[in-house]
Amino acid sequence: MAKPKRKTKRAAKKPAKRKRVTRPMIQIERFRFDEEQRCRACSEAVKQGDACFIEIVSDWDGDGESQTWTFTHLACAIAKQRQEVREHLLATDREELRELAGEVQRLSPELFAEIAHAVPPDRKAMPLDDPFTLELLAQLDETPEDRALLAVLGDHLAQRGDDRGELIALQLAGNTGSRVAELCDILSFSSFSKPVWGIGFLRELNIILGGRPLATQAQRLANPSCRLLQHLIIWQNRRFELAQKDAPVDVTPGSLPRGLRVLDVIGGLPPLDLSWMPYLDTLVLDEGHELAHPTLRVLELRATDRATIEACARGMPGVERLKIERLQFGREPPADLGELLEHSGWLTRIRELELQGIPAGDPLRAAARARDIRLVETPLRTI
Repeated sequence: MAKPKRKTKRAAKKPAKRKRVTRPMIQIERFRFDEEQRCRACSEAVKQGDACFIEIVSDWDGDGESQTWTFTHLACAIAKQRQEVREHLLATDREELRELAGEVQRLSPELFAEIAHAVPPDRKAMPLDDPFTLELLAQLDETPEDRALLAVLGDHLAQRGDDRGELIALQLAGNTGSRVAELCDILSFSSFSKPVWGIGFLRELNIILGGRPLATQAQRLANPSCRLLQHLIIWQNRRFELAQKDAPVDVTPGSLPRGLRVLDVIGGLPPLDLSWMPYLDTLVLDEGHELAHPTLRVLELRATDRATIEACARGMPGVERLKIERLQFGREPPADLGELLEHSGWLTRIRELELQGIPAGDPLRAAARARDIRLVETPLRTI
């Protein structure tokens, strides 16, 4: 009788690693970069001010996000990938579309006819520069939600023929209908994410620099709708695959709205005295080795370094709440964080300390209890 065949166990097949699919982000705008670039289609140089079809591919490694940017002259892109250009023109930033519309019409009248309905109308808002308006705005800097002051401002602007006056009146009356949406559209502009409106003015705005200087956004930040802006996020990031460490966001005195309450800089700041924003309450950033603000109350540091922690302790004596966050990608916080907070003087003044993705350790917990500091430990955020 034949022996039964011996069954052998097959090694379990390891699941194949899923490859991360990264779809390019598309931007259509004028070239405003320092680095020399050539058109992917015709290989000719891309000059300052040239209209470009830009493809941005992101990748992640242990140091964080890196990006590869590819530039194509708009004329070349229309010739080779017209449908894709059309789709992204219809989805592009309103201010950029307004600026590019004439060139699109020159390059391809047929394409312009297909997007003409999306080109925004001319702005109707008047400059906020008469003496009484400036006086009211100065008061609203201090109390931007004061409905009585806003009502007076709205009446005054309406008498001057400014659409913002009508918008303020409708919003104060609780109207959220189509006319409010239309007025917001007329008085606003698109950004990286949809702006958030308060009464008559933008309340929150998110802008992405993509390696460009902040000055390229000066026109938007000077828009009358930003006059009472309270929360601003500025996102700086790597420009090209082989780029060195990002330069700090080039904030200078007067370059941001004076009444800001919250400034969130995804990136670093240069040496800067921020006291020209007297109402600033919360600052969020990654790095800044020489910063100062006399009354800042909340400081949040992401993936930061020792020099930033020490510099902010010297320059921001009014901080009551400190948050330090470790990011999934990027550098780790200083290993001796507890000793650093002690020696830099933070533990003698703050009332609350939040560590996100960073274990406090028993010595720091004990030091916080001894000084009646509320210590909050939250888990690492993952993507």
